[in-house]
Formats: sequence, C-alpha cells, structure tokens
Amino acid sequence: MKFLLDTDHISILQKHSGPEYVALMTRIARVRRGDLVLCIVSFHEQVLGCNTYVAQAKSAADLVRGYRMFDRVLSAFAAAPCCHSIVTLLPFATAWLRNVCELQRWICGSHPLP
Repeated sequence: MKFLLDTDHISILQKHSGPEYVALMTRIARVRRGDLVLCIVSFHEQVLGCNTYVAQAKSAADLVRGYRMFDRVLSAFAAAPCCHSIVTLLPFATAWLRNVCELQRWICGSHPLP
C-alpha cells in the first residue's frame, strides 16, 4: 500500500520539530520502505507560496527571505529520499486529474454517485 505525503505533511517534515513532526515521523517509521510517495503537485504548491511571498516583498530583507524559502523547498525536494528508494515522486498525470475532477463534482453534488 502506498502512502501519499501531501503538502501539509511535507511542511511538517521540513520544520523538523513539534508534536506533529514527532507523530508523523513515528507513523512514517512504520511504513514499509518504498511505500511513501510525494506528488509533484506538492512541490508546485510550495513554490507558488514562495513566489507569492517574493511578489509581495516590501523590502530587500523580504526578497532575501523569499528566495531563501525557494532554496529550502528546492533543497528539501532534491534531498527527498526518493533517489534512495524510500520515497517515490509521483508525476502529474492526466488520469489523476480526471479522478480529482470527478471527485470534486461528486463532492459538490453535480455528479451522481456510481
């Protein structure tokens, strides 16, 4: 069984502290090697957050902080153990998008239950 670490999970892991980090690491320790996955969408979401911060910067210090955020996100994903067969990075796929759109329609009530 695969376990998807979403953007919230990744943010918790990037902080390296707090009760959520401890709980998540405890849970991850029980997952079989190779069953953790990251999604490229999470990378995109984090980069968008950094981009928003940089775009709204009011000072040089804000710009520096924003670009450091970009660097941390890039470094975290680059260092993700996917290259060591612990975590797989899932690419964006059309089939996945179709499933998400179907789920959204079902949740919003505009699509009948199967």
